[in-house]
Amino acid sequence: MPEIIRVENLKKEFGRTVALKDISFCIEKGEVFGYLGPNGAGKTTTMRILLGILKPTSGQAILLDEDISKDSAKVRGRIGFVLEDQRLYERLSAYDNLEYFARIYQVPKDRREENIKRLLEFVGLWGNKDQLIGKFSKGMKQRLAIARSLVHDPEVLFYDEPTLGLDPEIQVIIRDLIIDLVKEEKKTVFLNSHNLDEVQKICSKVAILKKGEILMCDSMKKLRSENRKPEVEVTLDNIPDDLVKEIKSLDFVKDCERKDNKIIVRLEETAGTNDILKYLLQKNLKVREVKEAAKTLEDLYLELVKEAEE
Repeated sequence: MPEIIRVENLKKEFGRTVALKDISFCIEKGEVFGYLGPNGAGKTTTMRILLGILKPTSGQAILLDEDISKDSAKVRGRIGFVLEDQRLYERLSAYDNLEYFARIYQVPKDRREENIKRLLEFVGLWGNKDQLIGKFSKGMKQRLAIARSLVHDPEVLFYDEPTLGLDPEIQVIIRDLIIDLVKEEKKTVFLNSHNLDEVQKICSKVAILKKGEILMCDSMKKLRSENRKPEVEVTLDNIPDDLVKEIKSLDFVKDCERKDNKIIVRLEETAGTNDILKYLLQKNLKVREVKEAAKTLEDLYLELVKEAEE
């Protein structure tokens, strides 16, 4: 897939404070890129450089084949964004807000009405199209802000903590909207977040940032495959009373515990699922299910951040 964003050795200083320290990453077309890090890590600074709001101290940022570290004007009409400031007008209706921004982006008049209706339906607000958004809930405003970011049919979307402070059910709605943007609208999404569960569910690639430095950047698929835990959950028809004790004595096992009709086996680093499965079958035990555990994104995040602090 073609690269949509490429950042190389990007550095940003505010006086004596170094906000970004020579960071590099790339994002391909159709990816949801999760940019993770604690407050003050440099996430918003990176996004503001990519949006052309800030200029980098050094390094290069290529967006849609344009070097925006020098000039962002050529790509402004091809990107959409939702920042902390939603840029909505509370004295206007939902429909009139989108109409206003469609005019700003010079969306042709013959396309405006159809596009606005489609977008309000997409975010579930067509029934509220004539309501002043000053009366909207925070979640409704955020959904409208997403619609506003799409009004000119951009290729790339930048969302800065889009579910922050929202109720859980609204978080799910926003998350599903972002998934649909990629599947149905064929968009590329740059997502700033510190919601690890959210990122793990919707992102195809993840970067973890700490104090202006990228600690890790890779696809979620590769992270899952390379960060398997040496732990196996086995469901058995019958668990003999002495089985856990026997398994603990095996030289390739660190620990073992029983949970109902399951045993949780923590293996040595050099051992694998086949080792414990072979042992159980040799004892003529009926194995119903075997599951390998994997590190969650939270496990990996906490591990990397802790190492960076040492």
